[in-house]
Amino acid sequence: MKSFLRWGATVVAVSGAIVGSWLAPGLRALGLTQAQVEAQLRGIPVFTITDPAGNPFVAIISDQDENGEPTGQSTVVTEVFISSTDAEESLIAFQSANPELGSNAQVTPVSLALIYQAALEAQASEDQQLEFFFVPMVEEVAHAASLLPEDEEFSPGVPLFMVSSLDPENGDSSAVDEGQRSVTLLTLQNGDDEVIPLFFTQDQYEEALSVIDESNPAFRENLQVEVIWLGDYIRGLEVAETGNIEQYRMIPLEESIDYVESFRPIVPSETPAPSATPAPSVEPDAVPDAETNTPVE
Repeated sequence: MKSFLRWGATVVAVSGAIVGSWLAPGLRALGLTQAQVEAQLRGIPVFTITDPAGNPFVAIISDQDENGEPTGQSTVVTEVFISSTDAEESLIAFQSANPELGSNAQVTPVSLALIYQAALEAQASEDQQLEFFFVPMVEEVAHAASLLPEDEEFSPGVPLFMVSSLDPENGDSSAVDEGQRSVTLLTLQNGDDEVIPLFFTQDQYEEALSVIDESNPAFRENLQVEVIWLGDYIRGLEVAETGNIEQYRMIPLEESIDYVESFRPIVPSETPAPSATPAPSVEPDAVPDAETNTPVE
C-alpha cells in the first residue's frame, strides 16, 4: 500500500479527462468493520498507471475559488480505471505526450481493497494528501443514465446494476398497483452462499438473465434494473446497521480477471526499481499488490 503514497519523483499531468470521483469516507458510523469492507472489495481488480515500482503517476490540479480564481492550493489525484481497456488507452495517450516518463509506464492491476486502504491512510495523513478519481466506462454511464427517473439528478460516477423482478401477487402485472407487488431479487450461488450480485455492465447482467430465461420467463417480463453508485455502495457498507448488506457482491469483469492472470510488470530500461523482478504466477482469484507485485490474498 505504501506505493500509493510515494509519488514525489513521478508527479506529471495524467492524460484524459477525469470522470467521476470517490472520496474516502468520513467517520464511520455503525456498519461493517474496515476488515469486513475490505473483504467485500478485495476480489475486484481496478487499474492504475504506474512506474515499474508500482508508484502511480498523479496529476496536480490547482484549486480555484467560486469565482474561478486560483487559491494557491492544489489537489494531488490519481486515476483509477474500472476497465483495463480504458486504462491501456490512457497509457498510450500518456506515453505519446510524455515519451521519457512513458517508456517505463505500465497499467498495473490492484485490488479495490488496496485503493480503499490507501484512501483511508491518505485521509488520516497530515503530511500527504491524495485523492482517487474513478474513471467509469462511458457506455455504462450512458446506460445508467437511461435507467434513472427523469426527475432524478444525475451525477456521473461508477454505476453498479442490481436486477430484480416486480412480481404481482395475483400473477397479472397489468391489474395491480405497486403496493400489491412483491420484489424478487436476482441472486447467484457462490459456493454454499447465495449472493445478491451487483454488475458493472449491462452485458454482465444480460448474461445472467439469459440463464434463467427458459426456466423463469416471467422474471424478465417484470424486470427492474436499479442503478447503485460505487461510492454510495462503499459508504453503505460502512454505515449499514442492519439488513443483508454482506450478501451483496460486486461481480468482477471477465476482462479484468483475464488481465490479472496475464499481468507481467515491465522491467525498467535503466536503474532497476525494487519491485522490478519477474512477477510470480497470479492465482485466478487474486489481485496483485502494486508495491510487491504479489497477489493480495
